[in-house]
Amino acid sequence: MVDVAFLTRVRIFANLNGKQLQSLPDKFQPRRYQRGEVIFHEDDPAARMHIIVDGLGKISIASEDGREGTSLSSNPGTASVR
Repeated sequence: MVDVAFLTRVRIFANLNGKQLQSLPDKFQPRRYQRGEVIFHEDDPAARMHIIVDGLGKISIASEDGREGTSLSSNPGTASVR
C-alpha cells in the first residue's frame, strides 16, 4: 500500500493539498517486478503511471545501431507514465 507520507515526497504530487493527497493511495495497485524484468516497451500505449517505491529502475532506448542506451535511471519516489 502506498501511503500519503510517501506521496508527499513524489515530485509530481508536491503541489497537492492534504485532501487531494488523501484521495490517492487507494487508486494505486502495487506491483513487484524481478530484476531485469521489462515493465513496458517504448511504443506501448500509455495506460498507467509507475512510481518506484523501493528499489531502482532503468529506462533504456536502443540506439540506431541496436546498442542499448540508458536514458534515465529511476530512484524511489520517481514517477513515469506508461
